Amino acid sequence: MGLATVHALRDEGVAVVGAARTITPELLASGAVPVAVDLSTEVGATLLIDRALAELGGVDLVVNNGGGGEVDLGGFLDLSEQHWRDHFDINLFAALRVSRAALPTLIQRGGAIVNVSSIGAWQPAGPPLAYNVAKAALKAQTSSISHAVGL
Repeated sequence: MGLATVHALRDEGVAVVGAARTITPELLASGAVPVAVDLSTEVGATLLIDRALAELGGVDLVVNNGGGGEVDLGGFLDLSEQHWRDHFDINLFAALRVSRAALPTLIQRGGAIVNVSSIGAWQPAGPPLAYNVAKAALKAQTSSISHAVGL
């Protein structure tokens, strides 16, 4: 889905910085500025936005499309705390960190944030539980940022 988003934006003439843990030949060929980064860390989000600012001079749009994690269909009591942390790091905190790092330039330029979620955000009680709960939190985070800063 991320690469399709890159292509759709590039087709509209948008300059794109594409982040991935591993830069693929497809991302290299897309015309986006590729950035190899781990967005499950605070440093990764800062590096990404710093690179975008250096390459583009500003950021008008952030598309937080990262997500995933180990699928475990176990119930609430079956999932380890580390499993929950891993899912929240990639499905919630990555978007939070990137959004926070980009907010000054987004506010200045009248930009926008798009957080890609899942139907699981509306049905967080079902499996995969940690993923769905993290996506429900992402949905709430999106609303909170919008109300707090008007994006």
